[in-house]
Amino acid sequence: MFDLLKPWTLGPLSLRNRIWMAPVKTAYGTPEGGVTERHLHFYRRVALGGAGLILVEPVPVRWEGREHPRQLSVTGPESAGHLARIVAVIHEGGARAGLNLNHAGRAATPKASGMEAVAPMSCPCPAKGTSARALTEEEIQQIVSAFGRAAAVAQSAGFDWIEVQAGHGYLLQQFMDPGLNRRPDAYGRDPLLFAREVLKEVRAACALPISLRVTLRDPADGEERKRLGELLDFARSEGVAAVHVGMGDACTNPPWYYHHGALPEAPQEAVLRAVRDLTALPLVAAGRMGDFHRANRVAEEGLADAIALGRPLIADPDLPAKWQAGAFDDVIACGSCLQGCLARVAQGEGISCIVNPTLGRPPLASAAKRKRTLVAGAGPAGLFAALALWKRGHDVTVAEAGAEPGGTFRAAPLAPGKESMRR
Repeated sequence: MFDLLKPWTLGPLSLRNRIWMAPVKTAYGTPEGGVTERHLHFYRRVALGGAGLILVEPVPVRWEGREHPRQLSVTGPESAGHLARIVAVIHEGGARAGLNLNHAGRAATPKASGMEAVAPMSCPCPAKGTSARALTEEEIQQIVSAFGRAAAVAQSAGFDWIEVQAGHGYLLQQFMDPGLNRRPDAYGRDPLLFAREVLKEVRAACALPISLRVTLRDPADGEERKRLGELLDFARSEGVAAVHVGMGDACTNPPWYYHHGALPEAPQEAVLRAVRDLTALPLVAAGRMGDFHRANRVAEEGLADAIALGRPLIADPDLPAKWQAGAFDDVIACGSCLQGCLARVAQGEGISCIVNPTLGRPPLASAAKRKRTLVAGAGPAGLFAALALWKRGHDVTVAEAGAEPGGTFRAAPLAPGKESMRR
């Protein structure tokens, strides 16, 4: 059996296993993009749970590229110091730290930045109901330089890894999309020029290993495959160490971007096969890989060399450690419901999880005085209250009038498309 849990050397980096944390937006930041205590509790907890490499949430290399009002910043004079606090707690937990660099382009949120969204040409973002204006050549060069400055800040903050976002319908991919890039200049004649310049700038600005995050909308589209193959060939020549493969587009195909539970698994594996045919670089597969048997099968079939988990580590940060111990039934499973990890973040309220209310919060302290407690009702709130009381050292009795615990949550998997909630 392919072992995702054994140590792995990737480029110059030694990792304790082949499990990455995907870059998940938390909306825990200050309005100015600063780090908060909730960030530290969140990333410390994930690191202690056993992941090998933690990719910190996406940071926009320029302010107009923001997606939500509490996104971390890499552009301020204090950014390196702020981000270093996150790196420190990740390292204390035994994991490596990476930073995902992005510019959202037309997928940016003007309300979050107070600025117009920008793109290769004037175009809407249907999913958000917003529009972007066309970039000038001078502005394109400013964004290229901003990627380099962001990479230098990441290195200064102590990160071990850099990831460049070139997929999910964000700015680099927008330039590669013939439907969004009909510019009359060099950036239109060569749809890969912008991505190549960004990778060169990042490579020149720091000595950190780099992964490239990519998506493929349609594996049967020969032109799209050809463009991606050329980009991956260039990335390899620039020393990129791995390719992180996702799906979906933030503006035109959000369901596949967020991989909600009603989607089939076969299309994702078709994308992995197609990307595997395009490059010999190590592949990291992202998207509903929180089931151990599926993750191992994907790796055994040669579709991935590692996996990236986002929501599964939100639901249960200890998932890697539980897999390591063979305690698969003890994993608190993600149901791919997107209730706390999508809508709340878009509104800038901070990421949450319906099966993990401790997210981003400090560990429970032992009670000064032990008490006998009664919890009335064994629904989710009652059960978590009972668990919290027990962890603090109290004696707990849970009373439930129904035949089984779970309350109305037991109905969660009954709606069509919600079968994954059964886990």
